[in-house]
Amino acid sequence: MKNESITGFYLEEVNKYTPKKDKVSVSSIHNHKDICFNSNFRETLYAIRDCFELNNASFSECAYGKAVCIPVTQIPRTPDFSNFNKYYKYYYEERLLLLVEDIPNKIIKYDIKAYEDIMNKDLSEAIIAKNISLRNYHIVKHLPQLPTDVNEVIRSYLIYGINDYTTVRDKFEQIRIQMTKYIYQTLKK
Repeated sequence: MKNESITGFYLEEVNKYTPKKDKVSVSSIHNHKDICFNSNFRETLYAIRDCFELNNASFSECAYGKAVCIPVTQIPRTPDFSNFNKYYKYYYEERLLLLVEDIPNKIIKYDIKAYEDIMNKDLSEAIIAKNISLRNYHIVKHLPQLPTDVNEVIRSYLIYGINDYTTVRDKFEQIRIQMTKYIYQTLKK
């Protein structure tokens, strides 16, 4: 299969699993020796990398963006993204844990007391959303007293998916961005 066919095929397949807000691009690079997946979301790329279960699938980040590269000779002809959601959720949780730790540390480090109340309120709301998103409501599936279709309707409101995770992640990112702008403005004075 030519690299153009591989990239087109993989692009179609991977975008079935990724968050709607994060469309992945797939290209052939390094003189057609590697297939490169690009995304703005680190969790997405880590999940893609882990789906390949290869030691030579590498994540990198630079001024131009984030990427996972896989040698063309190692890439399977049929993609298997069946574990994408599991890997994504794991890295999503890791990312939010870093943000939850980082935000209060910056408030203390830069002594931004005037901003602390606003940040704590927003952060508290974001942490509640994070905790809800990580709850496991699979037990609803096994409630024998309710018909299966009723269980499925209940579960659709309780169990988070990739796009729900993205919404919660965005709350944390907005807090981080606001705080970074405030710190930058404070340091310029």
